[in-house]
Amino acid sequence: MPTTLAPGSISAVSALGQWGWNTMGKYGNRRSAWGDKVFDSSAELSRYLLLRNQEAADEITDLVCQPQFELVPAFVDSEGKKVRAIGYTADFSYRLLDGTLVVEDVKSAPTRTQAYQLRVKLLKWAVSEGRVPPLVFREVM
Repeated sequence: MPTTLAPGSISAVSALGQWGWNTMGKYGNRRSAWGDKVFDSSAELSRYLLLRNQEAADEITDLVCQPQFELVPAFVDSEGKKVRAIGYTADFSYRLLDGTLVVEDVKSAPTRTQAYQLRVKLLKWAVSEGRVPPLVFREVM
């Protein structure tokens, strides 16, 4: 069982290797940890810390890491085969003080894959069709 690391612990990134995770990501990013949370990149961790500070200062509310949205529900096709749902997991969601739901994804140029761009389009379509609650999508570079 992994030990809990103190927030900001210098050994946080190196401990990821002890847990059996590859510390170098597919796109050259390094996984980062803060307490019991693990982030895919240092940019994502930095954004989390900024949002957490904004929440502590009562500038935003309801900060959630890795919120999930169902874009296309599961169904049975004409041949009777089950087709899995298509989902989208963002990096963060939170509410502005006026109640607006904001969904954010931290990206770099290499991580803006066609699959990612398609899921973002599906998310925006799902919002327009009322399948997902109204939201504002932000891509943080």
